[in-house]
Amino acid sequence: MSISAVDGETEALNPLQEEESFLTKTVNALAAPFIAFANLVYPVNPVTKMRHLSLLPEWAEKALGPALYRFAVYTSGLSKQVDSPKIDAIAKKLFFFTKRNLPYEVKVFENDLFLQDYVDGGKILLSTRSIDVIDYYTSHKKVWGLEGYNDPETGTFISYEGVTREDVIAAFISSLIILGEVKLSGTEFLLSLGISLVSSVFLIEKIAAFTIVNLTVRESVVLLATSFTFPAVFIYFFKKLGNWSSISERYGVLLAHKAGYDPRGALFLQEIYQLEFYENRPKLFNKLQLAPSPKEQQAALFREIKALHPQPKASPK
Repeated sequence: MSISAVDGETEALNPLQEEESFLTKTVNALAAPFIAFANLVYPVNPVTKMRHLSLLPEWAEKALGPALYRFAVYTSGLSKQVDSPKIDAIAKKLFFFTKRNLPYEVKVFENDLFLQDYVDGGKILLSTRSIDVIDYYTSHKKVWGLEGYNDPETGTFISYEGVTREDVIAAFISSLIILGEVKLSGTEFLLSLGISLVSSVFLIEKIAAFTIVNLTVRESVVLLATSFTFPAVFIYFFKKLGNWSSISERYGVLLAHKAGYDPRGALFLQEIYQLEFYENRPKLFNKLQLAPSPKEQQAALFREIKALHPQPKASPK
């Protein structure tokens, strides 16, 4: 019979307790590999506190990071990297509050295109043009009538007075950091796409050969698994990427606020997107895009920013 220590004394376990203890240990030992696998492919994200399907473990992200970075630089036509101490200072403050152990780094390139890109593994690519655009609008608020945001539902007005270039750039960078923090990974999307294509080819090959009726039980199970499970994974990641903008902007606001920046910078950033891009594109293109419009983003961010910015001003008459 086993002996256990309780408060410095020894107490004998009765046979029933012994049997329950053995059963618990056995169940835990058998379940451990399955729990470990579940935590690997469906882990709890440290930022959202929710479970997300993951096809790319962190070690793989880090290993692929340098190659993905070089590929992104090449395909984007980037060549001349520029030093930007002010951008580095903002990024450093933001990186301090990240949850994942990734080698985050901001790279600014001289380019005439408005560039903002997150590369799996922690690299964030910006262009001099994107920084210049933010500089222009933050220094010409009155010219463009950018006094503040008026929430259409509540009528609450949040002024842009005091919102600085640094606040907007912090919102800009933090939304990209969140793509890494929440694992809204383009690489994972491509993996799911590849798996889906392979499974589809497998299914088509079986149908073309008219061998489905002759499949063994084991082959039938494999066919069902590849025909339904992997396309479901693809749909999951497609939907996940469709929501990337809302998620990155929302948690980006919280990250920038933790780093000491004004959360209203995120609202102002949406004004820039509206004026610089959304209004200059065909309406059909705007309707087909997965991400919400800048105005929809502002409405979604309003509650978070109102809570973080304690003294919204009354709506002007």
